[in-house]
Amino acid sequence: MILSKSILSGEYISNENFINQLRLFIEDVGLEREENSYKLIQKYYSVSDCLYNVLNQYSAFSSFAHDKFIINSFEQRINFYDKKDDLGDSVISFVTDTLQMCKYDYKYPLSDDEFGDFLGLYLKLKKIIDNQRYPILLLIFRILYFKANFIIKRINRKIDFSLLCETNNIIPEALDVEFLTPLINKQINFFPLSEEETKRLNDDINSEFPQLESFIRLAWNIAKNKRIEDIHLMKQIVRLFESHFLHRISNLTIRLTPKECYDEFSINSVYNFLQNCQFSLQLSLQSFDLRFVKDNTDRIGQVQRGTFINNFHPYKKGIESIINFIEENISKINYNEIYLFENDIFEELDSLITKYAKFIRWGENHRFFPFQLTFDESLIEYENLKIFIPSSFANIIDYKYLENKLLDYQNQRHFLAIKYETFKSKVAISELNDQFKKDRFNMLQTIILYAGIITFLFGTINIFSNNTNMNLTQLIINTSGLGVILVLFTSLSLTLAPILSNIVDFNKMIKTRRFKYSAAIIIIYAAIVFLNYRAVNDLHKSQKGYQLEKLIRTSSDDKIHVLDNDSLYIFQIEK
Repeated sequence: MILSKSILSGEYISNENFINQLRLFIEDVGLEREENSYKLIQKYYSVSDCLYNVLNQYSAFSSFAHDKFIINSFEQRINFYDKKDDLGDSVISFVTDTLQMCKYDYKYPLSDDEFGDFLGLYLKLKKIIDNQRYPILLLIFRILYFKANFIIKRINRKIDFSLLCETNNIIPEALDVEFLTPLINKQINFFPLSEEETKRLNDDINSEFPQLESFIRLAWNIAKNKRIEDIHLMKQIVRLFESHFLHRISNLTIRLTPKECYDEFSINSVYNFLQNCQFSLQLSLQSFDLRFVKDNTDRIGQVQRGTFINNFHPYKKGIESIINFIEENISKINYNEIYLFENDIFEELDSLITKYAKFIRWGENHRFFPFQLTFDESLIEYENLKIFIPSSFANIIDYKYLENKLLDYQNQRHFLAIKYETFKSKVAISELNDQFKKDRFNMLQTIILYAGIITFLFGTINIFSNNTNMNLTQLIINTSGLGVILVLFTSLSLTLAPILSNIVDFNKMIKTRRFKYSAAIIIIYAAIVFLNYRAVNDLHKSQKGYQLEKLIRTSSDDKIHVLDNDSLYIFQIEK
């Protein structure tokens, strides 16, 4: 009874000198048998041997629990202990059941073999309680039974099994956990916080002696709500945690007691959890930034190295954000950005996948919890006994699921690399095609300009050589008219050159500045051509009128007929 209470209350952690006291106890009960002794003495030896075995198991269990918090080791040690052959069952042997059930608190998630052993112990406890056996130990068995129900609720799946050829099942929702009921809704389901509960938790984290639970629940709630205005609040929670707890760790002595070691691990685990929540929140509320991902995973990595906790979560979030970004943008990347994209993005992705794979193995070996409460916060009172529930505040991590995700990430990375190489080839071909179009466009512009210049030169020569009777003003006007027409033609040709070169389609062309400027120039030059034509026409008319008037005055003939046809004067002179 006393041993079971010691185990359930966590004395192996809270008692600073526990290991030495337990060893002395083991030495006291480790008596050698005397041959041919009386039956009463033989019975005493049997009980003594049973107690010796149980105490050694307790010692091994204590070492197992302490090893869980030696966090700078990658592999856990295997604990062996000495054992004597006892002559039969003893009530003391049920301490083994207590040890085994409490050991499951540290071994989430249970392997298939462990779950089979757990289920056997669960059915044994249920039978003892149903039959009311061992009345003096009934309280202990009830506590163990409720702990077993709590474990099944945390596993949260229907359990089917066969007993004496009959099919049975255990439904988690139907199980009674009695004194552990408050932990279900508050710590397993993680329902959203009410306004009143949020205020209470905020008051606690701003108090002189806040609890880890308040920081955990507030950070979890903020991370789940994902509101942009809560980023500042999350940073404030992290700063408050640092001011309350990090100095507490720094003041610890080098040689820690088991309780200090446990509390240090709890504080470090929650600190890492808060960093992860902050990173996850920021990552979900802002556009992708590779530098942000790299800087924050490196910063969290430094925190992990300082706390000896290898949490896979930030690397998982970083991997998913990079993969999502690549999938969404791989076909939109500019050719000039390909080299930077290839070397930076995939290099960072490979680094995160490597760390993720390493840390899920570390977590599985250590049966790691993302966060846990301090020793004092893990005590629950029941029937005047304080029951220690280690890591009751952490959800079970499914490492099989994480390993499957690792395979998915590796396959996605391989697929995206192939897709990226294919896209890079397409971009290179597209770049060559664009360059060809640009060269064709430049060549077409050169031809248009050259044709315009040659036409102007030959046209000018023709005007001056074939119109020797014109005065200088008429020659300049004719030359200017030719130049304006050629400029108009050249401007129109240059405007249409991008379309003729297939650089841009017509709908896009009309929206460009080039088209607008060219259209304005064409309109201006068209107006100049029109005005120039009017000026020449008026001059021509005035000259014809002057010649007619002169002809009338100087003519000696009797009859002169003047015919007006389409504004042109035709003279007929009859003699």
